[in-house]
Amino acid sequence: MPRQWIVNPGPDLVSNCADVGRFLEEDYRTAIKNNSIPMGFEENFEPSGRKFVIIGAKSVPIATAKSVFLCLRLAGAESIVVKTASEDEGFLVQNVFDHWTPVGTEVELFSMGSDKLRDLPEWNRRIDEATDLVVFGGDDTAKAFVEFENRKRNVYIHGPKFSFQIIHTRDLTMSRLADICFDFATFYGEGCLSPRFCVLVGELDPNWLYEASLIMQAEHGRQIEQFQRKLPIAKKSMLVQEIVNSNTVHKFVRLERLDNPKTITGELYGDARFVSIKNISELKPFLEHWRSKISSVACLEDDQPTQELLKSKDIVRICSFGEMQFPHFYEQFDPVDDFDIYCQ
Repeated sequence: MPRQWIVNPGPDLVSNCADVGRFLEEDYRTAIKNNSIPMGFEENFEPSGRKFVIIGAKSVPIATAKSVFLCLRLAGAESIVVKTASEDEGFLVQNVFDHWTPVGTEVELFSMGSDKLRDLPEWNRRIDEATDLVVFGGDDTAKAFVEFENRKRNVYIHGPKFSFQIIHTRDLTMSRLADICFDFATFYGEGCLSPRFCVLVGELDPNWLYEASLIMQAEHGRQIEQFQRKLPIAKKSMLVQEIVNSNTVHKFVRLERLDNPKTITGELYGDARFVSIKNISELKPFLEHWRSKISSVACLEDDQPTQELLKSKDIVRICSFGEMQFPHFYEQFDPVDDFDIYCQ
């Protein structure tokens, strides 16, 4: 198979997504460009008789679309029904349907709220007939669908996850700080691959936080401000509350405590959030408590103590700074892996 894209946009797809979605045209282009199909990808069209329903979550562009692509090209499915959480992701999934649906596979797309779907006979019929439910979402969504599992139906839950970064202050350089800021600015803290915070280990020179602010303003400030202007009124109000309640030390830069629950749950809206600790051992109780909820952690490849600590806690994905948002095509970042689901 020659190099191709999961989503193959026509002239209006990106602008249409930006018109109805919360991201900018640039964000959709970035997501599409970074989701190519590698040479040598082996497809499987052996009929399996499986009937899939895929429930997408409100995440970054192409998160649901890639899962749909893998299902179409690996599972030999009889039917694939997809519910997207937003209209822009619906456009992307429809593009995947248009370009990648094998002959004989029935597909259907629902892009409406869950409340409306519950009263739709066609949706309830699809759920009843499904042999496999693939669910992306928060704890409430997971609880709602896990009850559907029985002897005739498998339910796979991609539950809520978060990611973060770790670097020793002695290892900070301007280029590494730029990569750290890139991870934060890309998709503005949305999705499980966006870092929730960066752990700075060791004595912190406050000038590094000022430098981070300068990088955020110079390299990403225009996009962040455009994204924030697109927020609906309710989200803009939440943004103001986050700014008021957070320790914002410089523009686009926050300094928080590791033991503050908001460090994980608080929305970033494009900001970079840093956490300062004295030594790496302070991170051990945190990792032990949250290990099942962690998707990706970025650190230096030659930082052996940190690498070993993360591996000892079975962290799913350890990656480099600047690469958090774009795992390789086959790279796992969730304990529930789509390749395992669709290649049965």
